[in-house]
Amino acid sequence: MTCFGGESMFVFRSGDVTDLERSTAREWLLANGLGGYASSTVCGMPTRRYHGLLVAGERPLEDRRLLVSVLSESVLTDFRRFELGCNRYPDAVYPRGFEHIASVEVGGTVVTHVWRLETGELERRVAMAGSRNVTAVVYTWHGHTRTVLELRPLTACRSYHHCQRAHHEFNGTLNIAHQRAWLAPYTGAPEVHLGWERGSVEPLGVWYYNLRYQAEIERGLDYEEDLYCPGVWTIPLSPGEPVGLTLSTQPCPGSEAHAIVAAAAKRQEAIVSASPMGALGDPRVNALLVAADSFLATREGGLSTVVAGYHWFTDWGRDAMIALPGTTLAHGDTDAAGSVIRGFASAMRGGLVPNRFPDHGQKPDYNTVDATLWMFVAAKRTADKLAEPVGLASELWPAMRQSVDLHLRGTAFGIKADPADALLQQGGDGHQLTWMDAKVGDYVVTPRTGKPVEIAALWYNALRIAAEFGQLAGDAQADEYRSLAAGVAASFNRAFWLEDEGCLADVATEAGPDRSLRPNQVIALSLPYDLARPASAERAMSVVTRELLTPYGLRSLAPTDSRYCPVYVGGPFERDCAYHQGTVWAWLMGPYLRAYLKLNDHSAPARAHARDLLEPLLDHVTDACVGSISEIFDGASPHRPRGAVSQAWSVAEVLDVLSECSVGAHGDAPPGSAPGSEQGR
Repeated sequence: MTCFGGESMFVFRSGDVTDLERSTAREWLLANGLGGYASSTVCGMPTRRYHGLLVAGERPLEDRRLLVSVLSESVLTDFRRFELGCNRYPDAVYPRGFEHIASVEVGGTVVTHVWRLETGELERRVAMAGSRNVTAVVYTWHGHTRTVLELRPLTACRSYHHCQRAHHEFNGTLNIAHQRAWLAPYTGAPEVHLGWERGSVEPLGVWYYNLRYQAEIERGLDYEEDLYCPGVWTIPLSPGEPVGLTLSTQPCPGSEAHAIVAAAAKRQEAIVSASPMGALGDPRVNALLVAADSFLATREGGLSTVVAGYHWFTDWGRDAMIALPGTTLAHGDTDAAGSVIRGFASAMRGGLVPNRFPDHGQKPDYNTVDATLWMFVAAKRTADKLAEPVGLASELWPAMRQSVDLHLRGTAFGIKADPADALLQQGGDGHQLTWMDAKVGDYVVTPRTGKPVEIAALWYNALRIAAEFGQLAGDAQADEYRSLAAGVAASFNRAFWLEDEGCLADVATEAGPDRSLRPNQVIALSLPYDLARPASAERAMSVVTRELLTPYGLRSLAPTDSRYCPVYVGGPFERDCAYHQGTVWAWLMGPYLRAYLKLNDHSAPARAHARDLLEPLLDHVTDACVGSISEIFDGASPHRPRGAVSQAWSVAEVLDVLSECSVGAHGDAPPGSAPGSEQGR
């Protein structure tokens, strides 16, 4: 594997690609700013039901459907036919086109495959159009003689969450007009359009049966499906003359493919050059800047938002607000940050911003205690970047004031400030309101009912931030919020500090403190306004470092706990039960390192050491989804990546911490203060 700074960030040579175990473990993903995407493995074999060259929604971020799974290519010379596709069936891998791959370039806005054949090389470049459901494919033949490219698109036209089986209700009629073809498999569903520059098409109408998705077998989900091939495209190729193809939900000429690929390449260059971190010259960081941009999206009606992760997440309020600094502010985009905050604030109900927007356009879910509080933090961090924050403060102040007042009086899901100690209480039977929100049927794995430690700190910060914004907006009520925050501060250490353990309790309950050793205390230590005493914070960080820190983030539960799950495997029930019971979360490296930097006054040695601790996650950028960072990792070594392959807050927190570590800082961590854990092994 080679790193470089062209259209794509990383290139994998034939030795990496022809080994199926290695090449199917690496994936690529391109996004279009509407929640749609194109994605597969580097060798071209789909291993997930979510893999496809065109995954699009009828409306942005809603009802996403996998329309075109793969393009099965063949090159026909005078003497031989070369099959370039690659699919897994129950008893075979066929075709075995990966054996002809010379190189794959991934990690940016354009994915390039090169197949080396006896008579020349075929290059394929894939990109997505911005804010449109169009995937562009450009083929170029590098050889001494003309040849013929034969294409068989395999379509699914189904929800991206479910596999498809051949059935009579599927309308496979291929409509052809000039250099355009389309099919409408279901009434009211998105159509599939194909445009091409030259060549011909013959209707085919056959099913490919029992394609198998290995990753779904491991996840205990449906893993076999049938794909429909509507026709065969025959395209003459002349040496050095690119030919374009488009896959889309609306008519789009094949000739436009060239402009789409060129625009995608220019967008990557603009993203990297616009960020101060582009000056680092690190392809891994540049790839993360591009990945961060892939999460920014626009909902119908112009609502700016942040996709929580690919392949299967929509936008979640909590994830959006936590990811906001790293996806926008770390590269100076305060306009995007403000737009996302305004969008979620406009959707506030009962003083709460949405927990998530569902897949199929239903009303938002509001079952969250922390998403709204994280919005306050995101708003402050955005305002701190503005030369004139008064405008943003005045605009958000009415929503902030209403939200705080409703939290004080009491709102949904038992969320209310306790008059006795001013701490925020939440939850009840059947509810999971914090970020540890796994639920299987009626079983809540980590309910955390009561007063969670990070919620107390977020509530304190929300009050302090509301006081700031109210003062900027000229509202005298701001002073009241500052007084309320003082009450929270007075109660915090009394409610959460565990002297014998030397750390903070996870939840304060009526029955006493929940002494589970979890990373939520680090979130509390990392926020803009401190609550814990410095000496207590240092002791707590030492315990967390020893028990929870791994090269890829923090464990969600200490290995010494009887409930600890070292590996995130099995079906949905088994995986959900392990989700927050030991599984490592990459995003938690952000609050951990921010807390560490605060305790060490952001000294040059501390910044350099924090940068060093990010190296394993930066190296991970060339694994799993190349160019991005996975959602989670196993709690036990070797910490195999799991969950969503490209997660917004995983990427954002790495970029956010990098932005805090000055470029060129060097030196060792102060003696006795630096976290080490497994990095020293």
